[in-house]
Amino acid sequence: MEKYNLIVFGYNPWSDFWKRNQTMVYYLSEETWIGEVFFVNPSIWFEQSLRAPLQEFSSLRKAYWRACFPHKVRSNIKVYTPVYIPKCAKWTELYINHLLATYTNTPYILLINGVMPRGVDLDKLTSNSVLSIYDWSDDFAQFAGDEDDKERVQKKINHFIKSVDIVFTVNEKLLKRALKINTNSYPICNGTNLAMFHVRMQPKQKNSRPVIGYAGWLVPDRLDVELIHMCAKTLPEYDFVFVGPKVEKDPLRLCSAPTNIYYKKPVPFEELPNVINSFDICILPNNVNSYTDGNDPIKFYDYLYLGKPIVTTRTAGADKFLDIVDICDNYEDFCEAIVRRISCDDSNLVWIRQQYGIENSWANRIKEVIKIITKNLAL
Repeated sequence: MEKYNLIVFGYNPWSDFWKRNQTMVYYLSEETWIGEVFFVNPSIWFEQSLRAPLQEFSSLRKAYWRACFPHKVRSNIKVYTPVYIPKCAKWTELYINHLLATYTNTPYILLINGVMPRGVDLDKLTSNSVLSIYDWSDDFAQFAGDEDDKERVQKKINHFIKSVDIVFTVNEKLLKRALKINTNSYPICNGTNLAMFHVRMQPKQKNSRPVIGYAGWLVPDRLDVELIHMCAKTLPEYDFVFVGPKVEKDPLRLCSAPTNIYYKKPVPFEELPNVINSFDICILPNNVNSYTDGNDPIKFYDYLYLGKPIVTTRTAGADKFLDIVDICDNYEDFCEAIVRRISCDDSNLVWIRQQYGIENSWANRIKEVIKIITKNLAL
């Protein structure tokens, strides 16, 4: 069988957090028809790094910096982060195109999830590939600053969607928009990563106070901070623990919050199961807005796989699990659901949630991805 190289432009870097693009590539790299994989991280702009050095050179950014020189993370996967230095950008452009040439001299598949590095000819890469894919894994335009920026980002996304052979979308809302541009679009939801989640589970310690936990990026635009404060104030006998990277110093506004809300530092993905297992209740206190409409929270699937009770707002992705999670429309319902689940959970519900987690794992998701890809490759 002919092998195809795989070139990937990721929205997130290859890291210890195992985001969607990395997980998808990990599974694809094990297929017999995939040869060498070149995973390109988002670029570093050195001039911007100097404006916020404490943030840029923090532990959360190490995944970018440790790939400044291409290196292998698996036997057939090489990772690289382009670094652009003022007055030397042309050398970075020459270098990345030199690296790409070693993968484009044989038949290759192109997978785009993020912004293309400066100096890379997207249209040429796309037209010369045997198959090109855009993975619309979030409504990226909503992350832009003002309306002009959002429009600019959306134009780029539309160009990707129009240019490629296949489009994957993270949810049905994005699918409807993609189909208007490219009829060869398919919904591929997120899932838990069983390959990285098979760790030795530590026995759950009995907490002196119930722990209401959240694991994931702490983004103020995504989290309903007012809801979190109200719940913590209403339930002072519970601890509300948030584990994950912070996009700013105090995203939960703890300076004005009840004292039973806590931050805990992020952990590598393989340590996450034991962290989540320490929670009595898992929560998704997301805002319901344009920022979250393009989501399909991975934490849903991680929480379910570990059998945890889930209390959530009506954020994107929640309705799929209407029969096994508590979906709340206001803080009173949210608090009542937490108290109810603390007092009346049972082993049968734990087992049902775990089965949902397995059914909605990447071990199963990737089968549909492979089916679509191989069909278009006529394998």
